[in-house]
Amino acid sequence: MKFDGSNWVNVGPVGFTTNSADYASLAFSNSGEPYMAFIDGTQNSHVSVMKFNGSSWALVGNAGFSTGTSHYPSLAFSNTGEPYVAFKSSFNNSQATVMKYDGSAWVAVGSTGFSSGWADYTSLAFNSSGVPYVAFEDINNSYRATVMKFGNGTSSINSMAADNSIEVYPNPANDYLNLTNLPVGANIKINDAIGKNVYDASITTKETSINTSAFTNGIYHICIEKDGVLINKKLVINK
Repeated sequence: MKFDGSNWVNVGPVGFTTNSADYASLAFSNSGEPYMAFIDGTQNSHVSVMKFNGSSWALVGNAGFSTGTSHYPSLAFSNTGEPYVAFKSSFNNSQATVMKYDGSAWVAVGSTGFSSGWADYTSLAFNSSGVPYVAFEDINNSYRATVMKFGNGTSSINSMAADNSIEVYPNPANDYLNLTNLPVGANIKINDAIGKNVYDASITTKETSINTSAFTNGIYHICIEKDGVLINKKLVINK
């Protein structure tokens, strides 16, 4: 809602998310558009971001782009106008992760799970030079406050193969899964819907086949990471 000078009025339709929206974080783009990050009840408690386009709320990138159950998203815009989100992710042992939207996909900023332990109540902000800082309750340090910054600045974020260049098939899968156009030297993990890791390996070739015969039916999340850049794919097992 916004204050119009005398009353609080709705911005777009009420209840515009399709399910629960926990830990909502509001921020404005450099051009004044309202954006909201939240834990998405329709996406197994992963992070989604939406923006108000003047008449309705629309997704920014993929829904549920984080990997594993997430908490405490904090949304902020860089000096160059890119939305960034900090959050705690079960995929990385409940450590802090920051991702940004590069115009086509959400990618990791630096290493995922960069805090030394659990990072609760994450809060993200940029300094005047455009360096992102994250404050959080540090479980490894007796629940006291810790602040970290991205030491090399945002310009050091590396690029990787575009999200749509990596092929995953068959999907839905049964006893095996093929992946092509993979970045050699990356790491691949597969988590189930609640964030439990079921596969973890290094990528040595551009193509690989994974035995999924032991996977139970359901939705899984494939995470491919190299040099701090993260690509997510959704996998369905249907036997």
